[in-house]
Amino acid sequence: MPKAPPAPWTTRDCRFDYLVRAAVAEGAGEEITMSGIDTPERAEDVRRGVYRCAGHRGVSAWVKWRHSGQWTTVTRMWPPDKQPDGTYTLVFAVVDKRTARRRHLAIYGADRTRWPYNPRRPKSAEDIAAWKAQGRNEKGHRTT
Repeated sequence: MPKAPPAPWTTRDCRFDYLVRAAVAEGAGEEITMSGIDTPERAEDVRRGVYRCAGHRGVSAWVKWRHSGQWTTVTRMWPPDKQPDGTYTLVFAVVDKRTARRRHLAIYGADRTRWPYNPRRPKSAEDIAAWKAQGRNEKGHRTT
């Protein structure tokens, strides 16, 4: 008797894997510019897709965009500036995990409290409020 297909919630969203493959083919740290993105929602979908597919491939990615005339990777500075032609531009690159960790430690140091994101910090009331707004419970788990 054949097995059933995988459950839909376990399938990977690999729509932007072609971008990550192109970045890997370019070489580690080589930046690729994607311009002509119509809406900030589409730009966010591309940004998240690059990060997600890089994780699937076991590499680290960074995506940067112009905000107030400066290039940034800080998520709270989203959405990007609109180009003169009315579109949006993202620049991204990939590197192996070891290189990414080495660069992160060189920039921010080994003290996690000084990192822009501390993966080991305890949850805060702001975290719980953000999770609830996304339809999650107080532990951050999906409730649907």
